[in-house]
Amino acid sequence: MRIDRHRAPTRGKARYSGIASCALLLLNTVGCGGGGNPAGPTPVSLAVTLVTPNTGSPVGATAVTLTGTAFASGATVTFGGAAATGVTVVSANTVTAITPARAAGVVDVVVTMPGGASATLPNGFTYAPLSIAGNWSGTTSQGRLLAFTVSGSTVTSHSISYQLTGCQAVTISTGALPITNDSFSLSAPIVANGQAVGTASINGSFSSNTMAAGTITVVESPPSACPGTLSATWTALKN
Repeated sequence: MRIDRHRAPTRGKARYSGIASCALLLLNTVGCGGGGNPAGPTPVSLAVTLVTPNTGSPVGATAVTLTGTAFASGATVTFGGAAATGVTVVSANTVTAITPARAAGVVDVVVTMPGGASATLPNGFTYAPLSIAGNWSGTTSQGRLLAFTVSGSTVTSHSISYQLTGCQAVTISTGALPITNDSFSLSAPIVANGQAVGTASINGSFSSNTMAAGTITVVESPPSACPGTLSATWTALKN
């Protein structure tokens, strides 16, 4: 009988080498043999971080720029629950809009996406009351004069002239008119010689501390000596 010596199998060493290769591979990937995919970029959340300017008139019509993230086409904007107009998505970080009319005070600004997602900037905009007390004067689109006085939240006196076609110019005066959200309005009969000869509607609003504008509509009918109708605009400045 003969016993032959042979080199021992190297299975253990080969298995060890395979494990070492796997361990080395783990340093460079997320797995061994099975592979894996690295995580993608983190989604950007919808947010509103700034409104510029952040103060405007209760009359509205203030052009503002909203800064934030993840804005998309079709977004809407509200100020204290009132919808802004002229909303334009300039980019994913910028939206422009025109403020709506609101009572004086501080309001939240909300941007809402077409899918329903929304982001809020608490106390993001302030509707600051205007300083409009004083004497005002101006002209109508007919070139006729008007004047009024503001005290507190009231137009305490008001006079305005108009001229119907083929008639002489007429001046009418009103009593106290309340101012609400920086606007006032009146619709009242026109009285001449103790008789009602028509109606006048006067509307006005203050766009700043020193500027106001509005309309006047007049309808005169018999027994007016000069029946007719008139619609005109007016502008006024604080003296």
